[in-house]
Amino acid sequence: MKEATKREDEWKIKIIENYWVFSKFVRKNKAELIKYLTFMDVKINHTIFKENEKPDYVYFIYEGKFEVTKNIYQERRSIQN
Repeated sequence: MKEATKREDEWKIKIIENYWVFSKFVRKNKAELIKYLTFMDVKINHTIFKENEKPDYVYFIYEGKFEVTKNIYQERRSIQN
């Protein structure tokens, strides 16, 4: 079991090394950082969070495609004099 955990930790470190934001971190800090990260697979058409909701996390996309949308519709209000 320990060996499996070690392999998973190595995999997670390799993933975060792909992001420039972590490029200056030394390996020891990367190993500490992964303790606080959650890695997840998301199914197609799954909504992570909706507009005007506060997200629970910061998301990094490692693989696949994603779409960000913005509702630009504004309700028309009549102006009364």
